[in-house]
Amino acid sequence: MKEFLKAKDEWNTYRELVHLLLNGNHVIDEEKWNIAKEFLRLIFEIDGFPADLDGYLAFQDERLNDDLVNNEDDQQEDALTPLPDNMIRHRDGFYIELSTIHGAKGETHDATLVLETKYHCFDLGIMMRYLTGDLPSPEYPNGDLRPTPSSQAKFKPNQRFIRQFYVAMSRPKHLLCLAVNSNRITPEQKISLIAKGWKILERI
Repeated sequence: MKEFLKAKDEWNTYRELVHLLLNGNHVIDEEKWNIAKEFLRLIFEIDGFPADLDGYLAFQDERLNDDLVNNEDDQQEDALTPLPDNMIRHRDGFYIELSTIHGAKGETHDATLVLETKYHCFDLGIMMRYLTGDLPSPEYPNGDLRPTPSSQAKFKPNQRFIRQFYVAMSRPKHLLCLAVNSNRITPEQKISLIAKGWKILERI
């Protein structure tokens, strides 16, 4: 299948469609589902779906399925299955790998979630000024950055953090998420991030 779609130059489009259908942030109604079915029919050059397959692909609004309405804690517990080597299998069929930034060097992923950590200071929190475009600046050019983190330094950004987050943020092909404590992002930074295309989701 992959070779067939690559030959038609449709492989990336197919992957984006699958990602859209699996993304819980998008509500797929019957119209969108039928458009997706028609797109699949066209790129796979299928004249028409057999009756049994068409029934299998029929739209079903899961929000109306009472059998799927369970306790949220039970859903979370059943959704993830721990596996060896820091791998987790999600019930929807995809895998999650827990790793360090150094461990992910040279790899590419469909999606990456970068978690904030602390080494002398909170790394992602102090890097927000680079994401908003406030830094680098004439007062703080990249060439003058400290090579490593220091709890004593008044200006916290450093070369190590910049290199590490370049590696982390260049791994995903489709989706990049950064998990930062909301106390370390100012309202002005949130506005600036949104203006630059970031989507901010706050969890309590």
